[in-house]
Amino acid sequence: MKKPFAALLLLLGFFVEAQKVTTIPEFPTGDEEITLVFDVAQMTDTRAANLLGLTNGVYLWSGAGTTENSAPFEFEPTGQDDFSLPFEPGTMTSLGNDKWEIKLTPRTYYSVPADKDIVKLGLLLKNANGSAQTEDIVIELRLADEFQLAINSPLLPAFYNEDETFDIDVSTSESSEITISIDGNEIRSATDVSSLVETVTAAGGGDHSVIITANNGEETLQKQFSYLVREESELVIRPDGIIRGLNYNQSDDSRVTLCLQAPNKSSVYILGDFNNWTPQADYQMKKDGEFFWLEISGLASGTEYAFQYLVDEAIYIADPYSDKVLNSQDEFIPEAIYPNLRAYPTEAQNAIGFYNTVSVLETGQAGYQWGVTDFQRPLKSDLVIYELLVRDFFGNGEESYSNLIDTLSYIKSLGVNAIELMPITEFSGNDSWGYNPTFMFAPDKAYGHKNELKRFIDASHELGMAVILDMVLNQQEQPSPLILLDFNTSTSQVTADNPYFNIEATHPFNVFYDMNHESEYTQSFVDTVNNYWINEYKFDGFRFDLSKGFTQTNSGSNVGAWSSYDASRIAILKRMASKIWSYDEGAYVILEHFGDATEERELSAFGMMLWGNMHGAYKENMLGFEGEGTDISGIYHSNRNWINPHLIGYMESHDEERQMVETKSFGISTPVYSTRISAAYRLRAAFATMLMVPGPKMIWQFGELGFETSINENGRTGQKPTPWDDSESNNLYGKESRQILRSYVSEMNKLRFDYPLLFSRGSATISNSSSLIKQFALESNTSIENPTSSDEMSAVVVANFTLEPKEITINFPFDGSWYSYFDESIVEATSGTGLLNLRAGDFKIFTNFPLTTPKLVLSSDKELFKKSISYPNPATDLITIQSDQNPLYYFIYDLNGRELKRGKFSIESAQINVSELPQGTLILEVITRSGNRLLDKIIKK
Repeated sequence: MKKPFAALLLLLGFFVEAQKVTTIPEFPTGDEEITLVFDVAQMTDTRAANLLGLTNGVYLWSGAGTTENSAPFEFEPTGQDDFSLPFEPGTMTSLGNDKWEIKLTPRTYYSVPADKDIVKLGLLLKNANGSAQTEDIVIELRLADEFQLAINSPLLPAFYNEDETFDIDVSTSESSEITISIDGNEIRSATDVSSLVETVTAAGGGDHSVIITANNGEETLQKQFSYLVREESELVIRPDGIIRGLNYNQSDDSRVTLCLQAPNKSSVYILGDFNNWTPQADYQMKKDGEFFWLEISGLASGTEYAFQYLVDEAIYIADPYSDKVLNSQDEFIPEAIYPNLRAYPTEAQNAIGFYNTVSVLETGQAGYQWGVTDFQRPLKSDLVIYELLVRDFFGNGEESYSNLIDTLSYIKSLGVNAIELMPITEFSGNDSWGYNPTFMFAPDKAYGHKNELKRFIDASHELGMAVILDMVLNQQEQPSPLILLDFNTSTSQVTADNPYFNIEATHPFNVFYDMNHESEYTQSFVDTVNNYWINEYKFDGFRFDLSKGFTQTNSGSNVGAWSSYDASRIAILKRMASKIWSYDEGAYVILEHFGDATEERELSAFGMMLWGNMHGAYKENMLGFEGEGTDISGIYHSNRNWINPHLIGYMESHDEERQMVETKSFGISTPVYSTRISAAYRLRAAFATMLMVPGPKMIWQFGELGFETSINENGRTGQKPTPWDDSESNNLYGKESRQILRSYVSEMNKLRFDYPLLFSRGSATISNSSSLIKQFALESNTSIENPTSSDEMSAVVVANFTLEPKEITINFPFDGSWYSYFDESIVEATSGTGLLNLRAGDFKIFTNFPLTTPKLVLSSDKELFKKSISYPNPATDLITIQSDQNPLYYFIYDLNGRELKRGKFSIESAQINVSELPQGTLILEVITRSGNRLLDKIIKK
């Protein structure tokens, strides 16, 4: 269809791709056969290198788009999906020399309805298993009889030296008059032709505008592009105060100065909304040593501008110090999470995927007004940290800082006083644990606006909770500009010139690009990152991921050698910590280290805190296995010969399988008791033997509810259902047994908060470390035998992780009366000991000064007594359990806690013979098949 008007088409960015894929005919339509010829040798994407040299086994992965704005893969061939490799209909024919051919008719190949025009194809090649592929290439198709104009060369961006010659090669879909003009001057014109080639000599430094005009007698088309004649970067010293990144002019909102540190580079151009994303002489940055800088003016205050740097005419990067970046995946972020997020500029689209991230600048931004400016952080010894992944705390498109703010009351109710956010700096994609960071100054938009993050921190401080950021500085991933500035696309490795990264990691367990922490460049970058998040966002400290990887001592794949004492690593970490404390002397510095004991002791003594992973030992206790593996004495810092209480003990983190999953899958069972059925009940005891030990502790999100979704569901780092999902199977929050567990956890943390001298800052003596019966004795500096106040009291924690009730001889620090915190029972200690009957999986916390029994937990247990589960009551011979409770095991105790009878119900019967039991009030405990614990008081006549 002919268009009876002139059209002006402005070319921005790359010309396709003429050297990468050619079509026969040159101007194809969607209804005729097309021959596609790919030249893999011209592809610059890293993964395409693995297709070089192949003679078979290459497949076309492609799609068709039917509107200008539709995706180029809107329609795909039948059967093409991620699981269909090799995709036989896309089998390519080798032409030799890394060239591949296929013939297809788009409408039939992609099954596009007849009423839709096909205007473009999306194309890439893959090998048989998908491990190698080319970049995405989009080619335009013309409508039948549509007049088209193509520029075949030069490829953009076009840079030439003075007096260098190059060809301008254009063609049209039908005979026409073609004119080539440069800088407004016509240099060549021809009539009744369908192609025209003109050789041009580059002259005069700077940018030059080329306009191609084609007229077929009915319609005029124009395309425009620019080329640059190289000029050396102007050498000018930076103005005072100009630092790396975006420097806003405080007195003029129309100006900003951009500054990029790029060692060993010769030129940098700024591309952006303000210059149509084309290299222009006016946007060539000035050079000051290894720094490039330029002031941009004429900006509208409060308007977001996207931009990139073009370095040495080949490398496209965003600013590494940007606080906001855009990429093509932003379209999948829900409006509710990030309202009014500006679209990624399609003009910046690059065939090389990791060049497709752009920075955002905005002058005249209103700063966040902090409500809490004098927050007092908890002491290190008093910390109870709640580790949290924003993505998995909500899910279902609700994973945002805003929703997290609305849930702070729940987190606060747990009695914790710190929240540790898993990494939130910009990471690859929108669905991640966050340990693949790309831009260290930009909060990832997948969780919302940066000011919502600040509001979350502000709201947490208002509730008395510190906020700790999980910081990833051992590694980075593409498209980190620090990687791409010195990067070999054919080997997918940084080059030897890269001042930030090692070509090969110096240690095991490295995933992405390993940072060289002995480099002054890396150290300066690390210090700036840490300073930024403390001062700009008021984070209270950091947990440094894989801190054992902060080393240049090359251990290869030898884990033992890597974990050995490393003086150079200690020096690196001490330097970094000292720098942080020069910004904020009270900031927490937490290491995920797991190194040599001497090394950890030295780092702890210096003031850093370290993760103390006790998952395995707690698991063995939960499962019910007797032996050395049950020793949890390492939960206490003194048992590691540490001077300071800087050990953050935990039994779960994001990295371990959940205790509930382990116990329900592998726990021991007897004919009358199952750790699998009683897992939630046993978890109370596990929390008691962790939280009641002095020193900082950590709880992984939803541990307080006995989270039982495996870490491996949907892949290790994949999204997990939340415990308050609507589905009955996932709704742990609605289960009574889990609410009781949560109540116990909250009350234990409240004990730490109310009596910190003993439970947070006291000393612990842990006995029976390899037994399933645990005893902890806790004392403070002011503990005495006959306390007259809580400041002078001591405590004892006892837990029975065996599979049967035990009469336990407790070793008390002092003689006298010891009061059970949760149930008001009393044990008298004589000559330093006392007797206790303790059910399987149960625990007690005793103090020698009476404390107020917590109402929340007791009310939960008392609620169970209100639900009569047995009849008749009183009883003489038989009692029957209500069948709708699905009973499995039963236990009967006297009021002193001594077990009198136990058994397992059969499927047919839910009756218990009580004829032989003594008269009086007894306690009946029933464990249901779903794991709930039911209580009832029975009267035996």
